[in-house]
Amino acid sequence: MGASGVNVGGTLYDVSFDDGSCIALFNGCDAVEDFTFHTSSDAQAAAQALIDQVFIDTILGNFDTDSSLTHGCSTAGSTTACYAAVPYGFSFSGGVILDVEVLYGVNYDNEINDSVSLGQRYPYTDTSPTNIVYVLFAPAIVPEPSTALLLGLGLTGLAGMGRRRNRS
Repeated sequence: MGASGVNVGGTLYDVSFDDGSCIALFNGCDAVEDFTFHTSSDAQAAAQALIDQVFIDTILGNFDTDSSLTHGCSTAGSTTACYAAVPYGFSFSGGVILDVEVLYGVNYDNEINDSVSLGQRYPYTDTSPTNIVYVLFAPAIVPEPSTALLLGLGLTGLAGMGRRRNRS
């Protein structure tokens, strides 16, 4: 279904792969702010992070050589690439959205041919069933130590120091 802790430019993201229309998956798909990445270079870094960190074969699964393990890829048993579309902007003409601009992180069923390329998808096109899935990036939630735990550890340390002084 996705991956967690994907590092894109020093920021960790939880990633999911989804079929559907841009409108359904990206909050209406009518503003650049609906996407996590707003520039071609940022989207390219995200697509490359997918290739480097997600579309790889590991003990958890052969995510590069078996594209059917990627949610939404309907290329099982074929040599067709699975395209993971990372949207970042729009093409406009006269104030009307023509299409969503995306970068594809390509899963070619072997690591040698994986690449990032520019592509375009129309905002109302449903990606299922095809060999294209939209990639949704959400900032990863990193749990912070609770204040009570830190206070407790500090008080325990102070108490330990006080006992050492009393013994001396």
